Amino acid sequence: MPNFESDLRGGKDLSSERAHELTRPSSYERGFCLLKTSFFVIELNKVTAQKGETLHDHPWSAICLVVRGGYVERTLSPGLVLKEKQVRWFKYISATRFHAIIGAKPNTWVLTIRQTPKKGRGYISDIESDQASYQVAETHPKEQYETNKHVL
Repeated sequence: MPNFESDLRGGKDLSSERAHELTRPSSYERGFCLLKTSFFVIELNKVTAQKGETLHDHPWSAICLVVRGGYVERTLSPGLVLKEKQVRWFKYISATRFHAIIGAKPNTWVLTIRQTPKKGRGYISDIESDQASYQVAETHPKEQYETNKHVL
């Protein structure tokens, strides 16, 4: 197996670039930007599972290809129904859905091809029967996005 950390010396470490975003999900330990255009970004992320990971949405839609390892994802379906699914090689992430990574194999790496941000990020918690709490995450002052739209 290739050692992605040593092979990506030319890649850009995203941890400092996103330092202003207190909103980066804790399941991404390290990220490398491989290509960035005005329309899309290609990243390589090392994924780890965090206990108590909060359901969150993303400011973009993305296609994720698992290059090594795999993970378990919890999603929130319409009607506030929680589902869990093992992701072995491919995942489409919609900007209008909530998810959390709740388990990951050691040394899991995911290649992510995503849109540039279209909206802010938020978190959902306190799910009880047909209600939940939604918290908008802090965004960088220069970022202005349209109102969050979700399928619940």
